Amino acid sequence: MKRHPGKVLGITLVAGFAVGSIVAASARRRYSATDQLKGLAGNGADAWERLRSGFEEAACSLKEAVDEAVKKFK
Repeated sequence: MKRHPGKVLGITLVAGFAVGSIVAASARRRYSATDQLKGLAGNGADAWERLRSGFEEAACSLKEAVDEAVKKFK
């Protein structure tokens, strides 16, 4: 993760999209339109939280990598 924060962010986005799509597809089969909207809103909030968390983690890893690089070149 420290070496490739961009890849980690990309993988997180793709995985979140895939899981969200699967959950949304399965929710469509069992629930009414109102229940679907509520479920999608909840899944969307969870997905955004995971995305935010992954982005923060990637940003911290990038900051650490930059700090290490600065230390090496001082």
